[in-house]
Amino acid sequence: MADRDESKVSVLVKSVDRRQYNVLFIEEIILGLLNNYGYTLVIAGAQDIARLFNKTNLMPLFTTVMLFAAFATGALHARLAAPYSYRQRVALAVIIQSIGYLLFGTAFLFVGVLPEVGFWMAQIATFLVGAFQTIGEINNLSILNSLPNGLVGAWGFGTGVSQFVGSISYVVAINLGVSYSTFFLSLIPVYLIYWTLFVRVEKLARQNQEDSASEALLGGDCEQQSLKLSAETFPNVIHMGGSIIFNMATTYAFNYLIESGFVLWGFEAYYHTIRYSFGLSAWWFYQVWMFFVGWIAGMSYSNCLNVISLSKKIPFQYRELVMNVGFIFSNVAVVAATGSSIIMNNTFMTSIAEQSMPPSSSSSCPPPVDIPPPKGPITSPLLDFVEVNDDILYVDELSLCSNAPTEESIELEDTAWENVDQPEEPDMVMVTEEDDEKEDFTILEPSIDVPGSRAGFKNPTLLTVAYMAAIVLIVFGRITDISTKIIPPSMSTELVVRLPVYRPACEVLQSHLNNSDILRDDNDDDVNTNTRLVWHTKHLGLTGAWKLKSLLDDVFTFSSDIIKWQSKPRDVATLTPGASTQWRSGTLEDILAADIVESVKPLLDRGANDGIAVWHGLSLLGTGGIRRMNSTSREDLWSRLERELTSRLPQNVPLQVGDIPGELEALYALTSVSYLFQEADGREVGVLDLGGRSLEISNPPMPPLNSLEALELTRELSSEVEPLVEVVSLEIGERNLKKWIHFERPSEEHLCIFKEEGSIGNADGCRGLLREYLDEHRGPVLADYVARDTEYVGIGLLIYAIDFAHWMKPIPSYPHVTVNDLIEHAAESVCNRPFNHTLFTSHSDTKLMVEAKGRCADICYAAELLQDMNLTSMTVGHPVGDVELEWTLGYFLREAATIDIVKSTPKDEL
Repeated sequence: MADRDESKVSVLVKSVDRRQYNVLFIEEIILGLLNNYGYTLVIAGAQDIARLFNKTNLMPLFTTVMLFAAFATGALHARLAAPYSYRQRVALAVIIQSIGYLLFGTAFLFVGVLPEVGFWMAQIATFLVGAFQTIGEINNLSILNSLPNGLVGAWGFGTGVSQFVGSISYVVAINLGVSYSTFFLSLIPVYLIYWTLFVRVEKLARQNQEDSASEALLGGDCEQQSLKLSAETFPNVIHMGGSIIFNMATTYAFNYLIESGFVLWGFEAYYHTIRYSFGLSAWWFYQVWMFFVGWIAGMSYSNCLNVISLSKKIPFQYRELVMNVGFIFSNVAVVAATGSSIIMNNTFMTSIAEQSMPPSSSSSCPPPVDIPPPKGPITSPLLDFVEVNDDILYVDELSLCSNAPTEESIELEDTAWENVDQPEEPDMVMVTEEDDEKEDFTILEPSIDVPGSRAGFKNPTLLTVAYMAAIVLIVFGRITDISTKIIPPSMSTELVVRLPVYRPACEVLQSHLNNSDILRDDNDDDVNTNTRLVWHTKHLGLTGAWKLKSLLDDVFTFSSDIIKWQSKPRDVATLTPGASTQWRSGTLEDILAADIVESVKPLLDRGANDGIAVWHGLSLLGTGGIRRMNSTSREDLWSRLERELTSRLPQNVPLQVGDIPGELEALYALTSVSYLFQEADGREVGVLDLGGRSLEISNPPMPPLNSLEALELTRELSSEVEPLVEVVSLEIGERNLKKWIHFERPSEEHLCIFKEEGSIGNADGCRGLLREYLDEHRGPVLADYVARDTEYVGIGLLIYAIDFAHWMKPIPSYPHVTVNDLIEHAAESVCNRPFNHTLFTSHSDTKLMVEAKGRCADICYAAELLQDMNLTSMTVGHPVGDVELEWTLGYFLREAATIDIVKSTPKDEL
């Protein structure tokens, strides 16, 4: 039988001339491309598709379903397909693929209408696409047994190219404005080309066998028919092709183990151990290494299949069966590798967050850089930034406990701070222009011995050894990282970025509080007993603040050493939806409380290991969404949430819950923004904080007062009382504004959003409607506003709408947006375009159609609000660091929690 196979192959090679071979080569590339195109398309668009259906957390399900489809289809094909011809099998596969694309196109019609139905319909479509890929691959490779062996390489090249073509075509089509449904439905006719090419190749393969006058005819006698998988044939398959199957499965396992774990591990190592040991050369090493991994996978795939078709040990009727079993074991290996990478990343290959932690107080840290004080007096006795040639150096957080300069300059002066628990010589960490000396590092260039011989290509065992070497290198690098737990100083200049000049962090707070009666001792005659703002560095501890918003909740936490950390929030956790939404859906106790505990737990664990750090407690303050609830529901919410958290948190964690009035929220917002944002010309800023259920407006603070009544936020002027700040809170938010426009006032002439795809709204009518609404709800700031030389900082979802208008058509004055420009863009670039326009869904923050529908209303609302306050412009506030400015309450509380207000005592009593 082996001699017969050899003679058959030699005749086949001779029967295909060079021209015909070249045509076949191109056709096999196209077949391979189209066969795997749907697979790579779904993988490339999985994140986008999941987001459209509001199922981002289920994005990995696409890959899981695809792998399961490949495994199940391969097993069924091996068991049932033998009696049917190649044409019958592939015809069924093309029908399956067409149904899959049809389901995808239909599923996208449910976006914003029935997202649950659409999402699971997309999962069924994903399974069908995976099934087509498996059936097509097995049968195309099977008929290549009757054609020259070099065509296997053409098929493999086509499958590789499909990875690029699939992702690129998806991105290009969507950005050109092609709807998701149209894109997927338009792919169905393409597979007529696939079917045509397959029929031609299959016919030629059959003719070659007939011309060879061989006994192995396609569809001929039983001896030459492909066998099906059974208890009798399986041992023979393992005996004949076990080594090849093992190499295929091992190659796939190592490939996916490296690929699935490399993204997390690679970035983690790059920003930690290997990066500091090897510098930027490590990044280039990663690129070469991953190219090597992909190259090995491609070579192994093609050569294993080539060995199956040429092996003398495998009879002709067993070859398709060996391929089937090989793909089954390969899919099992992929699932095992993916699962093991998840387990490793959550066990001994620790996470990025754990590696990012600064050393605890028990760790031995090198002393800070000892640099003379700067020339000239420091402008503020409080926390301030240091300017170097009008630029601020911002370095990696990981250099906080090293000899490398840190990002800001801090100096605590004894004349300005009392009762500060610090050494006699105040700690000083400064960045100066002269700090150019860097510690020398020996850069080790890793080398790889890439197999380059033809034997390396043909022998899958050598490829397996190469993969084992890759795994050993990765594990060895991680074990070294885990054992040392040392974070060397950052040596990369890439981390130096420019930041705007901000007002010192505590300066504004002191102006609000330092001269107030609330900070004075009862004995005002003794000036030495005046209470001061005291920063106890050893009692700063780990603190947190929680802002309960109706749309989004943020947890801000920070290091136990706030001075070295420079008052930057280190961990920001996001929960969606917010507390009020979860309360109405009945999931508050199950979701919100558990997520809060999950966010706080790492802080408690770190604090327990720190003998100096002190937990200051957790405050949960409800804002607009909570205030709108009736008193009974609100009290029930707080009592249940407090009970849930108390039962889950350690007993020594202080917990405070409750809602705050809108005016106080507005004051928090203004104070926070004043910390972070100030124009270069020195103008003070006001705040427009548009949330989900409420709007807070606050004007800049007045000069500091000497009376406690200033904190009551009254507008009743007198000779003794002067308002500290003007604030107002209105029950106007993103949610109720859109609901009001959508349902309560549905007249066509007033609509500024699009009721259905393709219709155009009336921007002028919308603005009039908004003005009518504002007339009924105008507060004291809106009614009695006195214009000053003030820039307004917009925060909240309102700013996303303005940024969207700027995306549609650049606003000349951006980020200082004028009312006229805003109205022009609302009417021309946004409100007069159908919301399914390509720009609506290509904006980074407006991916969903339901979001695009509200953009016109948001922009018109912003313009109307500014006009009512007689303002000509507002300034768009951008995120500072990793903190979005719109969630200012949490940031303010995070700052305030680090300041103790205590009475001054003589130093000899300390």
